[in-house]
Amino acid sequence: MSETPYNPLDKKNLGISVADAMLARPVSPLTPGDRFLGAGIYAIYYVGDFPSYAPVAERNHDGRFEAPIYVGKAIPLPVPVEEAAWASLPDPCCSED
Repeated sequence: MSETPYNPLDKKNLGISVADAMLARPVSPLTPGDRFLGAGIYAIYYVGDFPSYAPVAERNHDGRFEAPIYVGKAIPLPVPVEEAAWASLPDPCCSED
């Protein structure tokens, strides 16, 4: 029986790569009212003292964040044309220069 060659573009391998990259990023607190810029993925970690979450909190202490309780994606809202960065640029076809 022959082993299938490694395919880095296989969905499973892409998912592993994305997860590894995300979990290697520094963790920062999320405070009420914080806004995200752009699209991306995020993880929420529990570090409190609620008894039912003790096994999870144990894995997320002393600067170690090993067990997110939620992983999500942020999708930016569509930007109105008049607010887009390129909307204020002069049209090169109609320039008076």
